[in-house]
Amino acid sequence: MINKIFNTVISKGIIAIANFCIAFLYTNIGASLYGQVVLINLLVYFATIPSGILTGNSTVYFAAKLNSKYLLRICLLTVLCCSLIVSIVLLVLEICGMQVQGINDQVLYFFPIIIFLNALLAFFQNFNLGVGLVRFYNFITVVVVVSHLSFIVVFRLLMKDISVYLYSFGSANFFAVIIATIHFLKFHLHRKGSNGKLSNVLRFGLRAQVNQVLQISYERVNYLILAKLLSFAELGIFSLAIQIVEVVKNLANSVSTVLLAKAVSINESKNWADTVVYMKYTVVVTFLAMVCFLFVPAFVWNKIFGEGFEAISFVLMSLLIYSISETGIIFIRTHYIAIGRQNVITRSILLGLFGVLLLSILSVKYWGLLGAGVSSSLISLLIGIFLVNKFMQDNNIPVSSFRITKKELTVFICLMKKYLTNGK
Repeated sequence: MINKIFNTVISKGIIAIANFCIAFLYTNIGASLYGQVVLINLLVYFATIPSGILTGNSTVYFAAKLNSKYLLRICLLTVLCCSLIVSIVLLVLEICGMQVQGINDQVLYFFPIIIFLNALLAFFQNFNLGVGLVRFYNFITVVVVVSHLSFIVVFRLLMKDISVYLYSFGSANFFAVIIATIHFLKFHLHRKGSNGKLSNVLRFGLRAQVNQVLQISYERVNYLILAKLLSFAELGIFSLAIQIVEVVKNLANSVSTVLLAKAVSINESKNWADTVVYMKYTVVVTFLAMVCFLFVPAFVWNKIFGEGFEAISFVLMSLLIYSISETGIIFIRTHYIAIGRQNVITRSILLGLFGVLLLSILSVKYWGLLGAGVSSSLISLLIGIFLVNKFMQDNNIPVSSFRITKKELTVFICLMKKYLTNGK
């Protein structure tokens, strides 16, 4: 397991560096362009929600249980139908003169293609995770981001507007889909399993997708509020700050990915015990990493990303509590997903959504970027308190379990030394 965690950490580290380079290239073209890219990415996410019912967590859960041909057929049909529906909807809106913010004529033609590739790649990636191929899952994720970066460098020489994003992101996803398809056809096409009932897959996927929709709503609604009340440039700055926090959360996401692949096959008591152990160490590392970023002077951000990005320092300060709370939330949600109790996750997300509607609009209106960061931190802290309390009640865990003992610290250091020395 340590091997898989380190492999995932390294992969996500490469992805984080590549994402920073991507952000650097886009922001050099202009903060407004980067804001538009952020908004289009958000629209792509929402547009792939229907197909995600079958290509998302349901694929992870059923990958090792159902016949792979059956799973591929129903998912491919879903992706095609959803892409076609999105195309028709966008065309009707265009004809009626009701243009979606961020979707101009140029984006309109590429959008359905990007959605199709993104949804199909999601199926292959979640299938890999479901059958325990964590390393190949990491490899494909790295391929997408690194090829995206490479294509930006090429297309940036030929164009300067949103076309850079459309061509580079589309090409990167196409390249990754080709690799993932070849791998699936070669190794998994004839994987045996039951055909199962489509209704069971849909029911499971729908519950999981509702949770994801609610989660992205409370996590990213600030993006829409900033775009509406402020500007694309300030949206780009806030998104960049969130991206830095995502780098800090790299370890938490890496460990939780491996835990999810493992947790479905172990008993519940072992699951919560692993969750507590890994969560408390990761929270400490997250805090220390976040403090390091807070000491970066404002002029450094300007030097890296260009003029107008000095506000990142203040936004990061307002997101300190957010980064720590989200780290703990990641682990507890993974625990409840593994034991099939998605209702707990739904309640926590509804609590967050209520907090966003109550706090974010007012805080952004009166305090701008700083208000967006503070509201995110307060809402995340509220969700974290709810989940930790529920987690402790369900598993009869005392507060002292979250304390790092001297013995645990010694064992952890020894394991790290052994791994780094022997590579195993």
